[in-house]
Amino acid sequence: MEDLTIKKIINEVIKPEARKEAINIMKLAEQKDLDDLIKYYNAESFNVVCLVIDKVKLDLVKAGKLMQNDDDNFGNFPY
Repeated sequence: MEDLTIKKIINEVIKPEARKEAINIMKLAEQKDLDDLIKYYNAESFNVVCLVIDKVKLDLVKAGKLMQNDDDNFGNFPY
């Protein structure tokens, strides 16, 4: 059920060409990050939903669980 909720949120908030990446990121997210995603979505803070995905991506890259590519939609912070 939660997976359907995350996919629903991503489909509503994220541009079509970035949805697959967002879903792959959130499949590897910790529960607290999933909870944050749902919380900010319910508060209609859609920009923060995107930031949650960005943060999860950065954490996963640091942990060596994902690679950061130049053409990725998430985790491309200049710092």
